[in-house]
Amino acid sequence: RRSLPSAQSKTRRASSSRYSRHRVIVLHPQSKELRRVPIVTGLFATTLGLSATLLFWIQPLVAKSLLPLIGGSPAIWHTVIVFFQATLLIGYTYAHVLVKFQPLKRQILLHLGLILIAFWFLPFDRFVFSFSIDPMHPEWIPVQLWASLFTTIGLPCLLISSTSPLLQSWYRYC
Repeated sequence: RRSLPSAQSKTRRASSSRYSRHRVIVLHPQSKELRRVPIVTGLFATTLGLSATLLFWIQPLVAKSLLPLIGGSPAIWHTVIVFFQATLLIGYTYAHVLVKFQPLKRQILLHLGLILIAFWFLPFDRFVFSFSIDPMHPEWIPVQLWASLFTTIGLPCLLISSTSPLLQSWYRYC
């Protein structure tokens, strides 16, 4: 006949298990610690939200501004979407390389310097596209469109897309 284990042996087994090292702390909803949000966290969250909003707001804005010049065929819309997806991928790659191979101070200085350069050359009155359509060669329209988008808003979109991963990486130092 087996005897039932005592309460002490249960406690000892529980304390010797691999889960006993981790404590679960549940805070009361009225606790002050739950309401306290550091300013840095709020600033990072606001900046992340604004950069994502700006990135995905500028895509249809630029595409619609091209309609009077080129038209609204599906090929034009697809070319613009592929351009923005490529810019997003290059921006993420830039952020990854910057975080992996540069110290924090140089990351911040380089990124802010590039943002200032992009801001300086950004056309504020309207998007001025250097675009001339050759009706004899319509197959070159996507290439001309890519060149025009890259020279006009390529660098700002690349930097906006890299802001989110860079900020998330910098947040770990705060």
